[in-house]
Amino acid sequence: MKKKFFSVFLTVLLLSLAVIPAASVNAAENPVISLPEIEAAPGETFTAQLSISGNPGIAYLEISLSSSVLTLTKAQNGALFDVFTPGIKLIFDNGGDVSDDGVLATCTFKVAEDAAAGVYPITITVKFCSNYDEEIVQCSVSNGSVRVVTEAQTAAILDTASLSLLDAIGVNFYTILPDAVKNDAGAYALFRGPNGEQKVYVKDAVTGTDGRTVFTYAVYAKETRDEINLRLFDGTDAQIDMVCNNAAHTPISAEGYSYSVDEYLAAIAAGSEGDKMKALAAALADYGAAADRLFGYSGANAPAVAADLSAITAESLAAYKLTQSGTAPDGFSLTGATLMLESETTLRIYFNAQTVPSVTVDGTAVTPVQKGNAYYVAIPNILAKELGTPHVVRFGNYEITCSALTYAYSVLRAYPESDTSDEAVNLRTLARALVRYQQTAVAYFESK
Repeated sequence: MKKKFFSVFLTVLLLSLAVIPAASVNAAENPVISLPEIEAAPGETFTAQLSISGNPGIAYLEISLSSSVLTLTKAQNGALFDVFTPGIKLIFDNGGDVSDDGVLATCTFKVAEDAAAGVYPITITVKFCSNYDEEIVQCSVSNGSVRVVTEAQTAAILDTASLSLLDAIGVNFYTILPDAVKNDAGAYALFRGPNGEQKVYVKDAVTGTDGRTVFTYAVYAKETRDEINLRLFDGTDAQIDMVCNNAAHTPISAEGYSYSVDEYLAAIAAGSEGDKMKALAAALADYGAAADRLFGYSGANAPAVAADLSAITAESLAAYKLTQSGTAPDGFSLTGATLMLESETTLRIYFNAQTVPSVTVDGTAVTPVQKGNAYYVAIPNILAKELGTPHVVRFGNYEITCSALTYAYSVLRAYPESDTSDEAVNLRTLARALVRYQQTAVAYFESK
């Protein structure tokens, strides 16, 4: 049985406008209003400091705080503002600009008696902020969170899933583990997916400051539709119960929890994420579909590429053409380049040589790998947003500059539109989908 869940965390910044339009302060960076991450039990009362950093100078500030499991019972003024009014909104006022960083207020919260174990955001909303000259100051926020823990927690809580888009394509599974599991050196997560069975020990996994432990399974581009199954085991190989992070803590079947990259992408498309994230998700879906079709992975069931990519041509990619300088060593010749389209993207450059020269990649010495009668050097783990980043490869005094998108340029040059064979069509589609994936990744990460 497969249970579906999807969590999207969205920070909302609301700015109220005065009746008379006000000027806006143009600071290099916005001041940041923040709360920490706290651990507490149901019914427990705790304090947390609401702070400001990067303060350019403000005289008036209105803030509201919200959480689904917390009640704000008290708020005490910090040492920054002369006048403080607590209530539904926290209002800070001063007779002149306050430019110091520090604690705005000490807030006392009570956790709901019936709060289930889990991690819950404490959302900060800036209602209004201005300086003494009545210029609006735009603020950023760093929301806090409370990790609710119960003595009765024996099951692992499957909190949420997210997409891994940095050096590999994959799914991150976020879990809240009982202390007994976190302290068990032999406890592990067991994945089953298109790349076989993988075991990740809890002690080797990353646990964030919010107490969540993340396990990641990487897939090839062609495998984005394949499901990844997760189960947890203790050091004696006994299966650990898992539940969903909802009020009922719905049990997850002993068969484990299954999810795929494509399911996450579909949730992004249907959710409230920004346009740049939606564009990146759509581009990754098309990239996966193109890889599937090129390699015949799903056969007749391969998905279609949704976007019209015809505007991506060899001419539009001319900036990524391989360039060379210097004199090649005697008996040396470049023979080609390939992209390894696995979970991580790797560019391989092949060459023949009577005597293997010294080789550097971006100034770092590397040892070529022999394959048959030829050799290659690899540029591994190329991030999606860096597929177009040039790399300098030197063979003695001979130097070439290329990137992963050099491959896309070469494909579109080598397989013109007049070639309508399945291989040519699928190669062109993959090259274009790769370019679109890079373009949307750049746009998305630049907006972060």
